[in-house]
Amino acid sequence: MRNAFLSVVTISMLLAGCAQGTEPNDTTLEGQEDVAYPIDVNQNPNWHNLREDRADLGDDQSKFRATVNMVEGVEPGMVIIIGNDAWVNASFTKNFSTKEKKEIRNELKKSLIKAMPRYDLHLNLE
Repeated sequence: MRNAFLSVVTISMLLAGCAQGTEPNDTTLEGQEDVAYPIDVNQNPNWHNLREDRADLGDDQSKFRATVNMVEGVEPGMVIIIGNDAWVNASFTKNFSTKEKKEIRNELKKSLIKAMPRYDLHLNLE
């Protein structure tokens, strides 16, 4: 009895799925034109902000470089960001004494942390 009931339900589901439908309803209003959406926008659902000018890691790297450029006698190098860590490489462009280098290093580190507080900063200044 149970097998017969399951067979009837299965056959009715198959027949309902294979049934020929009627013509689709025309839901457009008279005089309404089709809306054309641009196809070149980022449609990735994982991004909360789909604008093309959204902030990304490149912007953060540029901000680190700009902060290093504000310190006289220091030139920015490679900036690497992985997760919450940021490695900022810079080099001295002038010959400074050991005391001056230490002061510049401390000043630069404070400036970088203030500019981008969300990263754990690793400064390599040679």
